[in-house]
Amino acid sequence: MELTVSSFVSLLVYILTFLLGLPGNLLVLFVYIRKARKHGATPNVVYALNLCVANLALVSWMPVKVAETLQGWALPAAVCPVYSFFLFSSVYGSSLILTAVVVGRYLSIAYPITYKLYRRARTSCLVSAILWILVLVHLGFAYIAEGGGHFVSLSEENVSACYENFTQEQLKVLVPLRLEMALLLFLVPLVLSAFCTLRCLVLVRHSALPSVGKRRVLAIALSTLVVFVVCYLPYNVSHVVGFVLYTNVEWRSEAMLSSSCNVFLEPVVMLMLSPWTPRDLVDRLCRKRRKAPCKSWHQKHWNRASRNPQTTTTQAASVISHGQSKNDRAKANKADSSISDLIRIHRKPIPIDIFMLNLAASDLVFLTFLPVKMKEAADNMVWNMPGALCRFSLFMFFLPLYSSSLFLAAISAERYVCVAFPVRYGLMAKLDYQLLLSVYILTFLIGLPANILAFFTFCRKVYRKPTPIDILLLNLTISDLIFLAVLPFKMKEATDNLNWSLPYYLCPISSFLFFSTIYTSTLFLTAISIERYLGVAFPIRYALGRRPRNAVIASCFLWLLGSLNLSIVYIVPYIASSDNSSYSKLQPNPHVTICYDNFTIEQLNILLPARLELFLVLFCIPLLICCFCYINFIRILSNLPHLGRRRRLRAIGLAVGTLLVFTICFSPYNISHVVGFIHGNSEWWRNFALISSTLNACLDPIIFYFSSAAVRSAIRACVNGLKEKIHIVEYRSCCSAGPSKTEAYKETNPPIDLG
Repeated sequence: MELTVSSFVSLLVYILTFLLGLPGNLLVLFVYIRKARKHGATPNVVYALNLCVANLALVSWMPVKVAETLQGWALPAAVCPVYSFFLFSSVYGSSLILTAVVVGRYLSIAYPITYKLYRRARTSCLVSAILWILVLVHLGFAYIAEGGGHFVSLSEENVSACYENFTQEQLKVLVPLRLEMALLLFLVPLVLSAFCTLRCLVLVRHSALPSVGKRRVLAIALSTLVVFVVCYLPYNVSHVVGFVLYTNVEWRSEAMLSSSCNVFLEPVVMLMLSPWTPRDLVDRLCRKRRKAPCKSWHQKHWNRASRNPQTTTTQAASVISHGQSKNDRAKANKADSSISDLIRIHRKPIPIDIFMLNLAASDLVFLTFLPVKMKEAADNMVWNMPGALCRFSLFMFFLPLYSSSLFLAAISAERYVCVAFPVRYGLMAKLDYQLLLSVYILTFLIGLPANILAFFTFCRKVYRKPTPIDILLLNLTISDLIFLAVLPFKMKEATDNLNWSLPYYLCPISSFLFFSTIYTSTLFLTAISIERYLGVAFPIRYALGRRPRNAVIASCFLWLLGSLNLSIVYIVPYIASSDNSSYSKLQPNPHVTICYDNFTIEQLNILLPARLELFLVLFCIPLLICCFCYINFIRILSNLPHLGRRRRLRAIGLAVGTLLVFTICFSPYNISHVVGFIHGNSEWWRNFALISSTLNACLDPIIFYFSSAAVRSAIRACVNGLKEKIHIVEYRSCCSAGPSKTEAYKETNPPIDLG
């Protein structure tokens, strides 16, 4: 059986589902059984155990699904109905029980007193039994429609398939039944889940819960609804499409992939419902292996941090002195807990963690492409997959082998340096700031002359004959120049190890200009992509409405949009603060301040949602628009026969390059907004995520070069002028190196003395 791209993707999803779903559901089973033994059964415990049973039933048959994807149905025909029964009962049972979880959550928030009176595990068991009976009855009718046979049949490719091909008599019963299942077992639960989730959001928002509790409840409600929609929607849509077309749609097996993903996504939701934190789970698991309780992560991190030579001697002395008596030890425990909490909030990973993370990523890449080698080995080392996949899979298979050896060597070197040279090792932390400084200097030296040249070129072109694309490119150049003008302040900050030693008023001004130009660049890149797409997709209509005035209005709107959204830089410092210290929060050294980095809880409650809004409005939407415009731009150009090959490749290269610049430069920094919103904190690595955004000022001139013939001619003129000057200097140096012809003639023919 030849493995297609679709089959390969299905194989990866099924293997990933098995590898993640089995330990995840076993962990949930362990957590809730232990909770039931300790505190008694509750509705959440009952529903969680039912979800685990449904997911484990699906996981147990996942190896059979993998084998069917590889070589078709090779098991006895009697196994097929049992396999299909467990597969589909797990999918619909999970959706109904997940709905019961959402409804119970809503009732506990909307009617807490009444719900508490009827909050019995017996009631939840009865509800679960009714839901399972409902699923089993529907699946029983579905199997009756099969007619008692032909569960295994041959497909058009002459490959055995289980429960895929049906006769017209079977479809007359099966297609309406599938529609009824989609309505009763999916649409009704979806409406209930959506209603309960929205009501939970409204009630929690107006409640007196603390902000941390609100975020947790909202995260649980939204994640449950997202899992429900993403996992179960495609497969049930196939039922509706099959009823409309009155056939068994071909993409049902692909739609089943998302339903399989619920196996490892639902344990995440159930663990969020559990009161145990990840640290508690680690402690519970570690106690079975050790007599002494294992240390929490931040305690270990504090132990490592205490070995840092930059740790003050007063802290070490206080920890030693606290160990002399019980009272002192109690005080030490309080001090350690406060310090560890501070480290947990403002934690920064050590190099060993980064190396271990890269090693784990390398192993995951290796495991991802291992099924390809498994398929090759199953075919007696004969390659039956697409030829384009061969080289790529070989590269991704052997790359982790060598990268793992390099990361292991780096880990051993890091451990040796940490023990042998502790003082020097502690000073290596400053290399992070040196990296920032190096990137800032490189960007300034390359970006400033390139953008100045582009600025004068576009000014001259707009003055002579303004066009919309030139106006947008001019505004993009201005944005980059403002960014480069503020960059020296960031250089000074990086030189001082991210401490702000400049006047206070420069901090909000530089921060506003620095961050606003990042987002205005994304907006102008998006406007350029729209302009190019309209010019290719609708050339006549676009030519009629192609006015420079429209480009000017659009540019003003984009500047206003970016400035208004980034005005949060000015607003946040003065929220719940009577002075300027909240903006540059004082560190343990009272003479050291940090610009726009440390915030109070009140400030974070406004800043983190604002950053998430920046991610959605000023990054996600422009990125989607750019992808749509440039993908269609490339598709249209590829189908134009009269366009020269060189011009077509240059235009396609420009589109792909712009998309890469957009994604690589702006993704890391905007992802930090999402991670910070989830963690409820300003992430420590935001400054390093800004490195890629900083490099955008160097990469935009490349877009200018390919976008405008005027820029290309200006650069060509500069290069030719530079060559001429170098040639003149070389000519003069050559001429001055030897005697002239007149001097040589005088030496060989001395004048005749006539006297």
